[in-house]
Amino acid sequence: MERAEAQERDRVDPLAAWRDEFVMADDVIYLDGNSLGMAPRAAIERLHDVAEREWATGLIRSWDEWFTRRTGVGDRLAPVL
Repeated sequence: MERAEAQERDRVDPLAAWRDEFVMADDVIYLDGNSLGMAPRAAIERLHDVAEREWATGLIRSWDEWFTRRTGVGDRLAPVL
């Protein structure tokens, strides 16, 4: 496949919008099968929130969120399990 054809396919790809959801290095083709893959921006934002709000400023007060969160997550997962 020629480069121009590949670029055109990328341009019309219905999944192309998802590319912005990940941190991607320029001109990298990433096909590592045993990796987590490119980092999702949402996961990085969540990690920052945990570190900066829940851990750094929330300290022990943030534990309340985790104690109540477990029941909601469990209730949603129960039908799957």
